[in-house]
Amino acid sequence: MLSLSKRRESQLPNYAKLPSIAQSPWRVDEFDGTWLKGPVWSFTVVPEVPVRDPSLMLRWTLDEGKGLTAVDWSGHGRHGTVYGDTEWVVGYQGTALTFADNVYVEATGYPGVTGVNPRTLCAWVQSSTPNRTIMSWGQNVAGQKWRMLSDATGGLRIEINGGHLFGATNIADGQWHHVAVTFKDDGTPDVVDALLYVDGALETAAGSQAAAVNTSATGVVRIGEDPWHNAPWVGLIDDARIYDKVLTRDDLQQVMRGDPLLAWSFEPANGRTFDIRNVAALSWKAGDQATQHDVYLGFEADAVLNADACDTTGLYRGRQAGTTYVPADGFAWGKTHYWRIDEINADGTISKGGVRSFTIADFLPVEDFESYTDDEGNRIYEFWIDGWTNGTGATVGHLTAPFAERTIVRGGRQSMPLDYNNTKSPFYSEAEYTFATQQNWTTHGVDTLSLWARGNPANYIDRGNGAFTVGASGHDIWDNADDFRFVYKRLNGNGSILVKVESLVNTHAWAKAGVMIRESLDAASPMAYMIQSFSSGVSFGWRLSQGATCGSATQAGITAPRWVKLTRTGNAFTAQHSADGVTWTDIRNTDGTVTSTTINMAGTVYIGLCVTSHNAAAATMAEFSGAATSGGVTGAWQQVWIGDDPDRTNSPESLYVAVQDSAGKMAVVSHPALVYAAAWTRWTIPLSDLAGVNLARVKTLYIGVGDPAKPAPGGSGVLYLDDITLTRATPDTP
Repeated sequence: MLSLSKRRESQLPNYAKLPSIAQSPWRVDEFDGTWLKGPVWSFTVVPEVPVRDPSLMLRWTLDEGKGLTAVDWSGHGRHGTVYGDTEWVVGYQGTALTFADNVYVEATGYPGVTGVNPRTLCAWVQSSTPNRTIMSWGQNVAGQKWRMLSDATGGLRIEINGGHLFGATNIADGQWHHVAVTFKDDGTPDVVDALLYVDGALETAAGSQAAAVNTSATGVVRIGEDPWHNAPWVGLIDDARIYDKVLTRDDLQQVMRGDPLLAWSFEPANGRTFDIRNVAALSWKAGDQATQHDVYLGFEADAVLNADACDTTGLYRGRQAGTTYVPADGFAWGKTHYWRIDEINADGTISKGGVRSFTIADFLPVEDFESYTDDEGNRIYEFWIDGWTNGTGATVGHLTAPFAERTIVRGGRQSMPLDYNNTKSPFYSEAEYTFATQQNWTTHGVDTLSLWARGNPANYIDRGNGAFTVGASGHDIWDNADDFRFVYKRLNGNGSILVKVESLVNTHAWAKAGVMIRESLDAASPMAYMIQSFSSGVSFGWRLSQGATCGSATQAGITAPRWVKLTRTGNAFTAQHSADGVTWTDIRNTDGTVTSTTINMAGTVYIGLCVTSHNAAAATMAEFSGAATSGGVTGAWQQVWIGDDPDRTNSPESLYVAVQDSAGKMAVVSHPALVYAAAWTRWTIPLSDLAGVNLARVKTLYIGVGDPAKPAPGGSGVLYLDDITLTRATPDTP
């Protein structure tokens, strides 16, 4: 983003042939024997603009580049006031405004197009934040509101309160998009009569219901916010318009042009990132009076913006008659390219174009999971074949729409969920994708296969010598029944357990990790615990009888790492904590006496480690060390999920990738820990590790959990995969 100013005057980019509002500074000096210099004042003169298109009701080009007024270039005088702390920046053409919380442009005294009258509203927008308002007017009651926005999924949406219509194209992807909504009364006016366009193409739209439209005259027109101040646009808006007629697709193509003297319909598209294999040339359509074209291309926006035909640095690529340019040196891997086309008009004048940009990716895409929809024939599991067909324990995609994952996403709009279940034969889980045409993985210097994976915390890993990694979700260890993970042995009679809680992932201030003794593995069992919470201190808690409510004594202000200890002597339980595992501090009552609770339990009980996230929708992970017991403790460590909340952890297994060429030769590599990576983690695989496979003829890609060569009973879980690419291990030096 090229910033011009922040609520102060600045120069417009020198390419912009833009009208501007006049700033008139003035000063009065006083003389009383000596001259006293007065302050400088100014006032704004808004230009008189003729009405050239009677159907154009409002046009804010946002090309002023300064000040707090958005001139209405429709000629109707509906000038907008700019509110909030904003910046004027280089836009899609000319300048644009940045929008965020409390930033909007408002035309008071203009209710928009009301009733059931036909209309078109459109603008250039750029944002990475969905579910935000682009333009609005009306009253916030059923049928009387008119709001154009991005949907929660990023799709263009028209909303009237009582009904809405939304499209599929993601406009919240950080790129420039032209958006438009048209409406025409068909005799029974409702929201589903609207048409949605993104980048000049008609959207396939879905609606909530056929809700009546009768837009209210109450309110004001705004861009960047609705009249109720609850969904501000976050990003840029440029050239916002309202028409009182329905524009056709051809009309919208002309609207998208902007200045008819400038080049237009640029390829590659502005602000996008491209596979180097798909960009061979620059191309555009000529301005209405152009006979020749000056081409500028480089890697610095300002340099390209300010270059002229006298340039000797290589930015100026010459004057030509055609509207396609192929650089002799090609395009650069992993770099953003800036380019400009100036039009040489028939009368000899030059219409200086704006700077546009595109980026050549520093990877070759293999699979980004973005192309799949919920329509039969294009669902993710119809391309990534899973256990429903290949007989393994894999399930690709959700069982109900949306089938691809749209919340846990590393890049773009979707990722691939993969459930694995290795508890039954064949004891491994595998998804396979066969390319429609064989792939060449030996071009453009790539030497690494990269993929991103995210799982859930491991439910239980015994690291030896009293060290454990334990993951758990669960609403809490509290109330009348518990939800948590328990790693346990058996205790007969008196005994104790201690452990150092090294760390605990923050899922709640009362996420808990510590030690426990309980009578049974039933969720409502009598029990006692001594835990370290994430940020609520250490706490000694108990349930005195089956299904009873819990009690506790807490010492606040203590965080991990911390040692905790629980001791049973007969039916008396006491708890301590320590900074070093040597000097122990008792949990005490408010009167200073040592806290002790009496719980009648059987002679033989369960003793071990306990973890809960205190958040049934998320999983925490605790790291323990130094676990030790005393007394009549027997058996090996075991783990169990207790409670009826979902267990949102993964069983430790290896993730593997296999690549097969067109001759059937295959290579397999594996990663031991990715299935329990709780954050998106990149796995890079040197192509040299795929020895024996003809990488110029890759046919099938396999992703699985387990070991198909040596299958053995394992566990289950879910992971997410995204952005599989080919890269270079050592990027080019800038």
